[in-house]
Amino acid sequence: MGAKPFLVLDLLDIDETLINEIQKLSKESFDLDSFISAADELRVHRRAQG
Repeated sequence: MGAKPFLVLDLLDIDETLINEIQKLSKESFDLDSFISAADELRVHRRAQG
């Protein structure tokens, strides 16, 4: 794992674009392969943002 989190959720200022990613973490829809893929995509996206 990297030093930085792949997802940061501020409950006082929720980023609407993260809602789909958060839903993937629910017990009913959790899939480890999808979770790892989403984490990688978010990590790359955050790295590109600087």
